[in-house]
This record gives sequence, structure tokens and C-alpha cells, in this order.
Amino acid sequence: MSPIPHRDPLPRPALICLLMASLYLCLGLALGLGMAASHDFQLRPVHTHINLLGWASLGLTGLIYAVMPSLTQRVLCTAHLWLHGLGLPVMMVALAALNLGFEDSEPLVVVGSLAVTGGVLCFTMNLFQSSRHAG
Repeated sequence: MSPIPHRDPLPRPALICLLMASLYLCLGLALGLGMAASHDFQLRPVHTHINLLGWASLGLTGLIYAVMPSLTQRVLCTAHLWLHGLGLPVMMVALAALNLGFEDSEPLVVVGSLAVTGGVLCFTMNLFQSSRHAG
């Protein structure tokens, strides 16, 4: 048997994204199970956004940071983590409140959405800038 090759540890931003993604996966599954058990699907938009912006998007960005560690050395990576990491919970709680009839929560949905969008734009700009320098 050959020994397991040494592998550098994951860059911290990759690990943070993957850990957050796994938490959102669990939250999305719990919410989905709760909706199925109660036959109350009022929070379907929250469930969808948790799975797409939490599990899928954070998971993919974490994997990209893992295979392209140079991206994690840029300020755009830090901006992405903070904006996405803080904006998504605000957006999800406010969206849940909005779907449950608390119309005053709509401005918080907007604020959280703008933060997440800003974070994703930082990630995208980082990726494009890095690919421009690579070639």
C-alpha cells in the first residue's frame, strides 16, 4: 500500500465557506422536513434560497477557493465572505418573516439581498481578475 500523499491544509476562506455551506445544508433539510411534515409550504422561498445561496453557492465557492488558493489572498475574498456570510442570515430571517405576514421585514430582505449580491459580485470579480492575470 502506498502512503497517503501529504496535502496542504485548506485555505481558511475555503474552510469557512464549506463549513457555512454544511450548516445551510442541515438548515435547508430541517426546514424542508418541517414543511413536509406539517403540509405547510409558506416558507418554500426561504427553503429554496437557503439551499441555493447557502448550500450550493457557498459550497461551490469553497471548493473553488480550495483549488485556486491564490484567490483567498485578495481583499475581494474577504469582502465576499463578510457580505455573503452576514447578508444571507439577515435575508433568510427577514424573508421568513415576510412570508409569514410581517410586511415590515421587507427592507431587511432588500438589505440582506444586496449584501449577498455584493458578496457574489466580489467573488466573481476576484475570479475574473485572477484568470486575467493567469493567462
